[in-house]
Amino acid sequence: MVHYTYILKSLKDGKYYIGSTSDLG
Repeated sequence: MVHYTYILKSLKDGKYYIGSTSDLG
């Protein structure tokens, strides 16, 4: 099982959101 971390940037407020998942489905 692969642990994956991702970063998303919101275009509305310019903030960054960091999330992670242990399964990409």
